[in-house]
Amino acid sequence: MKIAVVGGGFAGVALCYYLSSHKSVFVTLIDKKGIASGASGASCGLMHAFVGEQVRKSQLADEAFAESKKLIQMAQAESSEVFADFSGIERIAQTEEQRQTLLNYAQTSDDVSIISHNHFFLHKGATIQTIAYLNALWQVCKRRGSVFEKKEVTDEEQLIGFDHIVFACGAGIFSFSRFKNFRLDCTKGQALQIQWPTSYPRIQHSIVAKGYIAKSLEEDKVFLGSTFERGIFSMDPDIEVAKADLLPKFHAIFPELSLNCIGIKSGVRVTSKGHYFPLIGNVTENISIFTGLGSRGLLYHALFAKMLSNLIIKNEDKDIPAITKVLLSKNKGLA
Repeated sequence: MKIAVVGGGFAGVALCYYLSSHKSVFVTLIDKKGIASGASGASCGLMHAFVGEQVRKSQLADEAFAESKKLIQMAQAESSEVFADFSGIERIAQTEEQRQTLLNYAQTSDDVSIISHNHFFLHKGATIQTIAYLNALWQVCKRRGSVFEKKEVTDEEQLIGFDHIVFACGAGIFSFSRFKNFRLDCTKGQALQIQWPTSYPRIQHSIVAKGYIAKSLEEDKVFLGSTFERGIFSMDPDIEVAKADLLPKFHAIFPELSLNCIGIKSGVRVTSKGHYFPLIGNVTENISIFTGLGSRGLLYHALFAKMLSNLIIKNEDKDIPAITKVLLSKNKGLA
């Protein structure tokens, strides 16, 4: 079975991994720029269950974290570059409602601990250097026989000769007429690279508050993110917009520090309207979609890729959440 996967980010590379585990499947991964060249590569790599202002635990978080951790650790074992830190993440409550929610989790679960009054520790938290991770994961796929084609695809007619096609692209999904009416939102996210002051102790874990501070491969540098610029499709960085949004969030955590911004990265995330689960499933008998991971890309990419792989190869959809099936059905009606 010959399968084309369009999109070299979290969704596409993870799906390629699960598909390529079947000996009768031959996968071609297609991306116009390369592996991790879009929003997945621009991600600062925070993976945890308590995403968003309400800090409620994401649905399927335990299953998703376990599957992503397994996939990331497998890729890490195949790489000479250290890109995965599973030591946890600090979460600072910004409101009394957030504090009470996290306090409840700390009292009822081993996943969360109390550090201080409004300061919590997420034990199931990780910081992943996403470009290094996705390239390592791709090398595993490549050794299994998968091939990569660097080319731009804007029409299904360009994908002749495949038994099945999966559109696993983020913002690129809007290039295809089949999906132009799908109910999907775009949000531009920018993160500033910061030179950490040598006179100040380095952070031991990434920190999430109003915004976040993410560790990087270089110990003397961190990333400060992320902006949420809704409805913007351009990936072009705008450092003045990013500084105006992000620097006050940093100073709310470390008011005594002056910052030296040395870089910026930018990407466009896609989310489904109506739910934060990604949009996955078969659109036709031989065309599937996998998009809308939003800010939960690392948390959900492995679990949902595994689900979609089982649907394509085994025609099994028992593990796909009911809400995901409903979302896809509604969108197919708009095509």
